[in-house]
Amino acid sequence: TDPKLVAGANGDASQCRVCHSVAANGSVLITQRNLGDLRKFSAYDLKTGAETVISPEGAAASFSWPAIYPDGTMFLGDSSSAAGSTTTPNGLYTVPTGAT
Repeated sequence: TDPKLVAGANGDASQCRVCHSVAANGSVLITQRNLGDLRKFSAYDLKTGAETVISPEGAAASFSWPAIYPDGTMFLGDSSSAAGSTTTPNGLYTVPTGAT
């Protein structure tokens, strides 16, 4: 089949979807919305196409650049001194709520 756009759209930076991770079983995609260090992420159910915003967002978010578990149920949040990251220790979060 032909590729299908799942996240984002053509347009300005608000439609951009950058860093992303897909569960090995193909069930969930997590992607950063927009550019920069805003730490805004969404989870996409790849079977239904439904988007769920992962909260909290922005400075309140204690995660960045998520690496998703193979079954799509959890993700590991990055902790580093890199721009856009957080100094909160690495942690596991549930998908799609972002709660520890």
